[in-house]
Amino acid sequence: MLTRCTARGLPSARGLAAVAERRRAAEFLQLFDGDAPDGGGSSTYTYILADGGAAVIIDPVLEQVDRDLAALSASGLTLTLAVNTHCHADHITGTGELKRRLPGLRSAIARAAGAKADVLLEAGEEIGFGQRRLRVLETPGHTDGCLSFYDPSLGAVFTGDALLIGGCGRTDFQGGSSERLYRSVHEQLFTLPDETTVYPAHGSRRGTLFSYSEWYSRGHVFGRYPPLYSSPLVSTQCSGEAVFIPTAGTRLQGEAELHHRRREGRHE
Repeated sequence: MLTRCTARGLPSARGLAAVAERRRAAEFLQLFDGDAPDGGGSSTYTYILADGGAAVIIDPVLEQVDRDLAALSASGLTLTLAVNTHCHADHITGTGELKRRLPGLRSAIARAAGAKADVLLEAGEEIGFGQRRLRVLETPGHTDGCLSFYDPSLGAVFTGDALLIGGCGRTDFQGGSSERLYRSVHEQLFTLPDETTVYPAHGSRRGTLFSYSEWYSRGHVFGRYPPLYSSPLVSTQCSGEAVFIPTAGTRLQGEAELHHRRREGRHE
């Protein structure tokens, strides 16, 4: 698991303890859709954030609704809002089923997504639950209407598919734009405090989060990339032909590592 790093790029004991403490204090759950016996699943992370008994769920997956409801019940939490970072192409959201089983639950998504929801979100708005607030950031590029959510109390941002572990979401879906994704990452996400912890919508149990200092310390640099940057095997963060790629010897985590191997023609 990646966590806050020192200036040299190595995890610090203080950083590990700080993240653990903030998780306990903030009532935080990170749940993974990838444990099916047949190896299936969307490799999606769902997040439950709570304060004072009120909870918000981010990116619920239809097949995991029973799991999510059990987690809420075990924690004594009342779910007040189900929010999606974007209209997902790789799984069906569990929001509708959650609303069916929890009367009074509200749904939320970006106004720009063009989807139906009880709350249509725009940049600069806040989602409140208990005494906590999530700041809404517009981060389009993977698709139209992508949102990220910044939690100052946790020192974390939930980036959906805009920013992944060592890369970004693909841009060949409807409404995708490498140029817009580049601007979203640099102007909305990389302007958050350096100590911000990033929780993406996809990854691997080998890597569930990272910090901006982790990103910088692992040597991600601008480089040239082939024109077919929208290959489904590639996590891209592009502006024209420029894309963040790892320097030689850099080890990526989780799915990003698999993408890197496939870029080099290694499919193991």
